[in-house]
Amino acid sequence: MNQRLRSFFLNSSIKIKLELMVMTITFVTLLLASSAFLIYDNITAKAASLSELRLLGEIISKRIAPVMIFEDADKATKILADLSTKDSVTLACLYTAEGNLLAIYQQTGISVNCAKSLDGVSAQESGGMTIKQIIRAPNGNEAGTLVVISDMRELTGHLLHSIAGMLLLIIAAMGGALLMTMKAQGAISTPIMDLASTARMVSEHSNYSLRADKYYQDELGLLVESFNQMMDEVEKRDKELQGMNEMLESKVKERTRALEEAKMKAESANEAKSEFLRNMSHEFRTPLHAMTSFSLFGMNETETDTLQETLHRYFVNINKSAGRLTHLVDSMLNIARLESGQELLTMHHCDLRTVLDGVVSEQQGLMRQKNITVSCESKDIDTEIICDEMKISQVITNILGNAIKFSKEQGIITVTFSRESRLLHSNGEYVEALVVCMSDQGVGIPEGEEDKIFEKFIQSSRTNSGAGGTGLGLAICKGIVEAHRGLIWAENNKAMAATTGASFYFALPVDWPEGQFIVTL
Repeated sequence: MNQRLRSFFLNSSIKIKLELMVMTITFVTLLLASSAFLIYDNITAKAASLSELRLLGEIISKRIAPVMIFEDADKATKILADLSTKDSVTLACLYTAEGNLLAIYQQTGISVNCAKSLDGVSAQESGGMTIKQIIRAPNGNEAGTLVVISDMRELTGHLLHSIAGMLLLIIAAMGGALLMTMKAQGAISTPIMDLASTARMVSEHSNYSLRADKYYQDELGLLVESFNQMMDEVEKRDKELQGMNEMLESKVKERTRALEEAKMKAESANEAKSEFLRNMSHEFRTPLHAMTSFSLFGMNETETDTLQETLHRYFVNINKSAGRLTHLVDSMLNIARLESGQELLTMHHCDLRTVLDGVVSEQQGLMRQKNITVSCESKDIDTEIICDEMKISQVITNILGNAIKFSKEQGIITVTFSRESRLLHSNGEYVEALVVCMSDQGVGIPEGEEDKIFEKFIQSSRTNSGAGGTGLGLAICKGIVEAHRGLIWAENNKAMAATTGASFYFALPVDWPEGQFIVTL
């Protein structure tokens, strides 16, 4: 039973718990206070009754003292009869000085009788109160003894009335306490129930934007405030988690797209390599065939009287074919070195305008064939930087060679220099750089292929047939420029909404320490 009550109390709502606690405390307090009061009242009433009984005994003794001189039993009995006015007095016994029974008063219906002699009187004759009053004659001598016995009916009635009053008081107090508790408990239960309701709604609906109302500036208010702060943090974490999930989904999609692009690039690279092998086969076969043919011509002509001029022409052609083959082999070696992930740079002061002039001078033969002119602008720009002159010369040679190859007859190739602050690294730091731009009037670059043409084995879809080439020149340029911690890019020239050639740019940092460095690509 106790376990059930305890379980009921523990599993009840906070409202019921508060009411039960207050009512229990109130009841126990009132019960203890009432019990103490009843005990005190009973003791006080008993003492008062005993005092009243003694006073009554003294009065009767003084009235009956003259009678005791003559031991007049009739008069004594009449005087004792006056005790009938006191309902609680059940028996009165009057004894002579010698201890003999002289007179008696006995309430109707009382079974207790007086003892024959004073020696036989008990202190508690009827379970009530008993007093013994000495009667003295006018001369002061002891004339007799009066014994008065009173029952407890009056005290019992008083006690019952007190108990009834106390019960009514307890009931009234409990009722008032219940009403006050029902009114006052809301100050505690309402915030707690509201907080519990909010927590339940958050749990059921996963809605972390809900907040509990703060009613008071007490501990419950602090609890609600802490709960709301916790919900703020949970909501923040939930949004961050949602953002991370969305970012993760985005990354998964991006990775998937990247894998698809990588797959397409791999397939494109395989196709490009196949095209590269076909081109290389043609490029290697052509000079080798020329070398073989002209060497055979030379061998045959040595057996005849061929002119020295004819033999010289044969050897010149052999030399050109060998040079072309050497260029192809050098390109392959350059690509292999770049793919190794390291590049050796020999850095020293170098004037790029002078390097450009040297490259233009070397390319004069090709330029005359198509009557192409190179125009160098930006005469007042300082073009001296620290770089690997041989490698930058190769970059200018490859870009200028492409411009000559794809330019139309009587075209103009414009070269400009500029110094500016540019973002060359991924660290977000701007550095002073020398920017070189070579613009031609050729066929231009197809839209979307501006970055693709710098990849190995890749040629522009507009120039990958008929013009020759291996698709390695621009890839080598990109590797050399990036080894210098620079940038290289290409753009189409726009004029009157029509494409009129392309511009190739590369930017190199001005400040480099001198000496030899192995650069990790």
